[in-house]
Amino acid sequence: MKAFQSLFRRLDNTTKTSLKEQALQAFFDDADDDVVIHGIHALLGKRDDAPASTSQMKDALKQVIDIDDWMYRRCYEEVGDTAETISLLLPVGRESSERSIVDWYRELRRLDRAKNYQKPVILRGWYRTCPPDTVFLVNKLITGGFRVGVSEKTVVNALSAYTGVDEDVLLHRLIGDWEPTTTFYESLCSEPDESELSRKPYPFCLCYPVDDPEDELGDADEYVFEWKYDGIRAQLLKRDEPLLWSRGGEPLNETFPELIDAAHGLEDDLVLDGEILAYDDEPLPFQSLQRRLGRRDPSQSLRSEVPVVFIVYDVMERDEEDLRRHPLHQRRAQLEQVDLPDSIRRAEQQWFSDWASASRALDGSRSHDVEGFMVKHVKSVYHSGRKKQGWWKWKLDPFALDAVLMYAQTGHGERSGMYTDYTFGVWGDDEELLPIAKAYSGLTDDEVEELDKWIRGNTVDQFGPVREVKKEQVFEIAFQGIYENEKKKSGFATRFPRMVRWRKTKDVDEADRIQRCQELVDEYG
Repeated sequence: MKAFQSLFRRLDNTTKTSLKEQALQAFFDDADDDVVIHGIHALLGKRDDAPASTSQMKDALKQVIDIDDWMYRRCYEEVGDTAETISLLLPVGRESSERSIVDWYRELRRLDRAKNYQKPVILRGWYRTCPPDTVFLVNKLITGGFRVGVSEKTVVNALSAYTGVDEDVLLHRLIGDWEPTTTFYESLCSEPDESELSRKPYPFCLCYPVDDPEDELGDADEYVFEWKYDGIRAQLLKRDEPLLWSRGGEPLNETFPELIDAAHGLEDDLVLDGEILAYDDEPLPFQSLQRRLGRRDPSQSLRSEVPVVFIVYDVMERDEEDLRRHPLHQRRAQLEQVDLPDSIRRAEQQWFSDWASASRALDGSRSHDVEGFMVKHVKSVYHSGRKKQGWWKWKLDPFALDAVLMYAQTGHGERSGMYTDYTFGVWGDDEELLPIAKAYSGLTDDEVEELDKWIRGNTVDQFGPVREVKKEQVFEIAFQGIYENEKKKSGFATRFPRMVRWRKTKDVDEADRIQRCQELVDEYG
């Protein structure tokens, strides 16, 4: 574990991407191949579901040290991370473990196979014998999420510089599930093999948001506009047999078999980028599509209730020719030549001579059940990853409600120990506050500090790490969508809520009522 621990410390001690890449390259150079590939696997979060729960980890800790639940809870609230809290509470001074990250992966597989009653016993053995820094990393492997500011792009850039293999090839090979073996590492670092890559999608072209396109992007007539749908980004490959991949690298053939059936009818060999939508004459809300997610071989009745289409944004490959470096208008011309079935359809394109005209169209886009526009330069290439060039998302102003702060919980990472996760409510018919949204972003650092102090002095009850507070603070909450959900106490749920402003001068009686939620659903749902 020493090599990976050294890498982790170097990554955690800097915020500069260049220094993180240097640390990764040193790790690749110094460590054995099996250690390197396990380290990459861990940093990219490729491990499966946690082999033990946080409650089992806490039970194991309590068998090693004498600590009351309330004390552990207070420690956790200050630290904000289970893995770190446990490691900080363990005695120091133990000898370093000789096990490598490869050995610990084997131990975690053993833990995963164990019965639930056995898991705290196994964990207890580790906590009693291993030094805290080893326990910390092992716990991180269990819970996932290292939070050292290392993205897939950072790892790939470092590996590309070290091996000389093109970044796009590495991204291609790292998509989806894979096992951390030396054989895989050798293939990852080898020269491209077309037969090996033929079953995987290209790295997706991602975009940045734009708030003021007239100021930031130049002339409107140099761009093409497409609706920004609320679905699942995916690539459809028609090379030999059709394959459907999500942006997260998950195969979707069994989830959406009707799209695979339709793809069999394509005459050309293609790689298409697009969006899977629940669609019945018009786009259906995202929660309809959620009924299909995770379902393999869905029943005919479910397929009838939630039909889907694949809206094609782009073509990256046609008849074995890589088109990604061709300008967008040429790729679109290629796409126009393809005969598509009904359930696979080209995205509608719009053109505007000026931003004022585009803005008016954006204002009316909710009637089309979309989130706004994708704005793409006509000469843009299909780049890999997220870059501030070529492609942009221009979203509608979000919905907004004035809501009352009801509950608060401490955050994680840099915000651990401060109350930064909030629950907000609106007034119900019985003059009772009904939770409508949870949010943690949107406030300045000064406001977060001020609100944290207020929460600590105005708590009326506490439920574990959650504090109920006096109903005195009103916030404007913005969100991208709202829909009915009978499982929620309020009967409604919001998508992507965030705080817009702290309305200190507004009385809680002036906060919105549940009827406003129904009005928004009736008008835009």
